[in-house]
Formats: sequence, structure tokens, C-alpha cells
Amino acid sequence: MPKMYQKSDVCKKIHTLFPDVGECGKDINVKYESGKKAWTIDLVKGNNRFKTHIDPEDVDKCLIGGKCFGLGFMVSQLRTYIK
Repeated sequence: MPKMYQKSDVCKKIHTLFPDVGECGKDINVKYESGKKAWTIDLVKGNNRFKTHIDPEDVDKCLIGGKCFGLGFMVSQLRTYIK
């Protein structure tokens, strides 16, 4: 069972991995959607907004184990679209 985090924990990790994507709460918006059982990551840059869903297990691997492949890959994909 994945551990539940505060959205600020997930956002700070994304900002640590990709400081150029912006600020938490402004350019990076994170929330857990219990109906989808997934984290929603929303990146905003000007008029561009891109969203993805990330499995809680990938967030666990990153925040607990430092293995950020899943989270990093998805955010990296979004990052290419907002540049």
C-alpha cells in the first residue's frame, strides 16, 4: 500500500528535480485524486497548461527510495511541452 504524502511534499520533490519548471502552487500544481487513485501533476507556463497522472507507487519510489524514474519521466515529458 502506497504511503500518502502532502501535496507540498510531492511538489517540492518535482521542484528539486526540475527547478526550471517554476514554483509550487503557481507553476506546479499537485493533488491526489482518490477516485483515480493517482496524483495529478499540472504544469503551467504562460497560456500553456499540461496535466498528467502519476501512480502513487511511483511517488513512493521517488520520495522514499530516491528512485524517481516514473515521476521524473512524466514531469520531463510535460516540461518539454511548456518550454
